[in-house]
Amino acid sequence: MVSVAIFLASLSSAASEPETRTFKVDGVERTALVYAPSVKTAHPPLVFGFHGHGGTARFSSRHFLIHQLWPEAVVVYPQGLRTKTEADRRGFLPGWQKSVGMENDRDLHFFDSMYTSFAKEFGVDTRRTYAMGHSNGAYFTYVLWAARRDKLAAVSIVAGTLEKVAESLKPLPALVIAGEKDTMVPFEGQQRSIEFLKRVNGISGKETKIGQMSLYHGAADLGVMIYPGSHEYPTMASQAIVEFFKRENRRD
Repeated sequence: MVSVAIFLASLSSAASEPETRTFKVDGVERTALVYAPSVKTAHPPLVFGFHGHGGTARFSSRHFLIHQLWPEAVVVYPQGLRTKTEADRRGFLPGWQKSVGMENDRDLHFFDSMYTSFAKEFGVDTRRTYAMGHSNGAYFTYVLWAARRDKLAAVSIVAGTLEKVAESLKPLPALVIAGEKDTMVPFEGQQRSIEFLKRVNGISGKETKIGQMSLYHGAADLGVMIYPGSHEYPTMASQAIVEFFKRENRRD
């Protein structure tokens, strides 16, 4: 066990350090942490990971660890701006828009700037662009599904529910991860969102079990993972997300 721990620690220390990139979006300075691929390929995939309300890009990079699990990918951890929510009515903490049109679509415009910049810089395979998020970041991932579906191959939602974007969704591969004891984003609401997504993705037939994930096929795949936890980001989530994303390319 000690040797395994040392090996994993050496992998972590050997991982490339992120670069902070700055964008001017609608007159506002926006930043993101970017991990270039540590394993080089001609046209790498591009993955965006969005933190929850009150989180940071640095925090999400240390907890999502997508860059370690998928070293061939360009992995981007964007930083949110101060955002009003039901739990933060004065908007002291950073987060993301939860619906199309909210905050003058500042975060959609930020995504557009990042996507254009990184696609050009790294020569990414534009059929393999992915977005995932936790909590408020999951809500914004739903916004991307609604408004930028043409750019995405798949998404992953962790501890989030559908809000005003539900009727705008069209089929897109998605992995939804929900905690049975979540009270911040009540589990019952997440279950209702999953049932709605089954209709959006035209799910037919029975599920296929792949590890802890139930995989449904239809017009687009839908993966569902239910874990016996609360609102925290689960340790098993990132590996499942990477494996799901690797299955999915955008259908032109």
